Amino acid sequence: MRLALYFLLALSPLPLASARPVWQWGWILFIAVCALAAAIHIMRGKEQRSALLHLPAIPVFCVTLFGLWGLFQALVPLFPGHFDLLPELTTLSIFPEQTIKVSLLFLAHAALFVVVFLYARGRSGRGNALLKLIAALGALYALYGFVVYISGTNLVLWFEKTAYKNVVTSTFVNRNSYAAYAGLGLAAMNVILFLKVDALKNQRAGPRDYLLTVFAGHGWYQALAYLVLVSALLLTGSRAGILSVLAAQAVMVFLFFGNAGGRGKLYVAIGILAAFIALFALSGELLVSRIVDNDEINERFVVYGYVWRAILEQPLSGHGLGTFNEAFRLYRGEDVRLYFDRAHNDYLEIFMTAGVPAAMVLLVAPTHLMVRYLKAAVRSMDIEKRAFSGMGVAVLVQLALHSLLDFSLQMPAVSILFVTLLALVSAKLVGQDKGAKSG
Repeated sequence: MRLALYFLLALSPLPLASARPVWQWGWILFIAVCALAAAIHIMRGKEQRSALLHLPAIPVFCVTLFGLWGLFQALVPLFPGHFDLLPELTTLSIFPEQTIKVSLLFLAHAALFVVVFLYARGRSGRGNALLKLIAALGALYALYGFVVYISGTNLVLWFEKTAYKNVVTSTFVNRNSYAAYAGLGLAAMNVILFLKVDALKNQRAGPRDYLLTVFAGHGWYQALAYLVLVSALLLTGSRAGILSVLAAQAVMVFLFFGNAGGRGKLYVAIGILAAFIALFALSGELLVSRIVDNDEINERFVVYGYVWRAILEQPLSGHGLGTFNEAFRLYRGEDVRLYFDRAHNDYLEIFMTAGVPAAMVLLVAPTHLMVRYLKAAVRSMDIEKRAFSGMGVAVLVQLALHSLLDFSLQMPAVSILFVTLLALVSAKLVGQDKGAKSG
């Protein structure tokens, strides 16, 4: 199972963030096989069956129910007169094939959450190793994007860029989606640095000792990776991406250091924020120029008005998961000049395509996890649990804010990493079953 998860995390960002249908179908099948292997292992082992008792059932149930609703949209015949605009339709979804694929993606992500949770609940050290892999992959993809950027080649892998030239996108086509991916890597890197700093708490270390240990000692390569990640993030020029990551990082620093004593920890928190400010001074000119240019943002708000109209037309049943591009053509006005195949607001898009009741069910999942992680971050006396729960809050804050103006969670490379981190945090909050055997 370890090799399968490592393979998934390492390769999902590579083929253009796995945004193409062929890769999405491939990962659906891959995760299904992993889930089947995990189910067989559970049936064989008593420890694994007991681990399921600690699984956050509400989020998994809500996402699963949401995916099943999508299949219902695509497969169940319409009742007469349901959709007056397109009377030839035979199902709730106006594009059943696309709805089936998106529904299966949601079901695959629910299965992935369970698989990662059970894996991290196994032998001691699995979760930390998985976190280090995520941080390392984030740094490697950032380094690749940074090297391509300074070389001036304007390539995504071996393809010539047709958009987002002269910015960092790494192996992603869209800079906003890559900014989200880089932010998740930063969250993982933060946990590693936080725990390294906390290891000195019994040594009465001063600020100089903290800096030497974290930035000049064995952790120098982690600090360098952190700086590369931040630089790559800023060079994306993604307004929503960068600002949502900054907000998430601030939340994470506050949750970890806010209720902890010791001036050394305070210095490290200040040092992390100072690094952001310094790198922003060096790499943030692109972001500033894009913040000043508001034309694209204004266009999105015009689109939102038409999306609301589409929601009100079909508030209960929606138009079919994944069908925004097809459904929006029925409602867009002539004042929408740019091409929009996505709403650039995941909340509105989900309400439009899934319907209001189903969308509310889906939103229960992140809300439940946010409450769970916040309680652990504030109340837990265990440093490791506080660090991991702080990361869980941070990634939820980051994607919740970013989804207001973009669609990064619709990129499998981002959504797979997002779900993996949430499952890892959930596993850490219930501790480790040290006696569990490998699977």
